[in-house]
Amino acid sequence: MQSSSATLSAAASAQENVKSNAQISQDYYTVATDFYLNGWGRMFHFGTRKKGQTLEESQIYNETYLADMLGLKDGDKCLDIGCGVAGPMVHMAQRFKASFTGINNVSYQVLKAKQFVKEAGVDKQCNFIECDWNHIPLPDETYDKAYEIEATCHAADRRVDVFSEINRLLKPGGMFGGYEWVMTENYKPNDPEHQEIKKQIEGQAKSNGLNHGPFQDRPGGGG
Repeated sequence: MQSSSATLSAAASAQENVKSNAQISQDYYTVATDFYLNGWGRMFHFGTRKKGQTLEESQIYNETYLADMLGLKDGDKCLDIGCGVAGPMVHMAQRFKASFTGINNVSYQVLKAKQFVKEAGVDKQCNFIECDWNHIPLPDETYDKAYEIEATCHAADRRVDVFSEINRLLKPGGMFGGYEWVMTENYKPNDPEHQEIKKQIEGQAKSNGLNHGPFQDRPGGGG
């Protein structure tokens, strides 16, 4: 009985942690989103930047490359995981006569996303679901394509859950792609400069809710 009680207590504690993290995400991004918009623009991501490119040009270039690699085309149904305020979605909807569904658990960002797709004249192609991306309330095999842009890092130890959910929602033969923060083989753990870059990235990540603790559910920040 004692072991069973301990298991129930741990499960309840984990569930409370999920709820707490979801509230932290709401609170943080409700405050931070307008600062992001003013200082970063509507695309909350980076991208490989070629010589002479502006930040915005590099962002659009990387979104275009992702769409091409996915084989996105007119008529597709596409899922945007952690859609932010729909910056990338707007560009893709302007380029393709496809339909897009954005997943985000931050109410304020969903509100801004709806505003921006309407301003861009693509609102009839775009819709949004405010939910936990580990439990998307849609039937199996709904989408032809799915993507995420620097978003699933926010899932921390639950990335398997996120990717399993994406796989469930894709039709047979469907495609999923994305961009994510990773350490490459070029990283030298004993190089002070590399250590400092890693430290700065991790410090920024922790400040906006990204950490490596269990049960992190923060799909609002990417996109």
